[in-house]
Amino acid sequence: MRVLITLLLFIFAQQSFAQAVMLDTAKSNYIRVGDVKIHYKIWGKGEPIVLLHGAMEYWKEWKNQIPELAKKYRVIAVDTRGHGESSFTDVPLSYDLFAEDIIAVMNKTQIDSANLIGYGDGGIIAMKIAMKYPLRVRKIIAIGSNCRPDSTAVYPEIIQKVKAWDIDKMAFYLQMKFKENPNPKLLNVFAKRMQTLLLTEPNLSADDLDAIKCPVLFMVGDHDLIKISHTEFMYENVPKGFLSVIAGATHYCIKEKPAVVNAVIRDFIQWPATKPKRF
Repeated sequence: MRVLITLLLFIFAQQSFAQAVMLDTAKSNYIRVGDVKIHYKIWGKGEPIVLLHGAMEYWKEWKNQIPELAKKYRVIAVDTRGHGESSFTDVPLSYDLFAEDIIAVMNKTQIDSANLIGYGDGGIIAMKIAMKYPLRVRKIIAIGSNCRPDSTAVYPEIIQKVKAWDIDKMAFYLQMKFKENPNPKLLNVFAKRMQTLLLTEPNLSADDLDAIKCPVLFMVGDHDLIKISHTEFMYENVPKGFLSVIAGATHYCIKEKPAVVNAVIRDFIQWPATKPKRF
């Protein structure tokens, strides 16, 4: 029995090492969009999937999803403007601006249309793209995302925490996290801009959601920072909306329950996404 356990641990360690090598050895690519450079990486071949991380994160947030998805799909993971290795200039940030950056990456990589998988802010960006560029989006999976910035969508304790950010401490945290960030001296300004964005956007109405014509899966943890009632609001107002609640998960379900999340992602991407009749 001890030998079997040792063997299994060895196999697991080998798999983890192979995944780490796969992630870290992928070439870094850059595209200039106006006065910034947007960083992205590509793995695999097949139908394209664009991965969009959350606020104050970067492409490696998807480390538990990329190896699985790259087995069958062409996976493009992007660092949003100012995050990771993407640069930043002192301009107001908006989800519309982020969406235009992603469209530029899709143009550069010759992707006519793609499946967009967004976590948190990434899901908002995906919805913005679908509203403005409907032909560029096949399906969306929005994980722990919101369409309003207020307490109808997000628990008030979270809003208060964002309002109380110590900008200097947040900038130091980002400097430690984004070790290859090209603008370390601007991270204080960037953190302040992101704080403003998180407290004031997005502001999507039911009519805005109704304008999204592609299938959208709204995924949320049953103990998420985003209220399930708000996720249901989005699901009910997107014409081809679908809902997945991950049991025993918080806002960080892609890290806490990767096997469950990956299975749901694979199923939704390959599924025709036709709504079953309720009655």
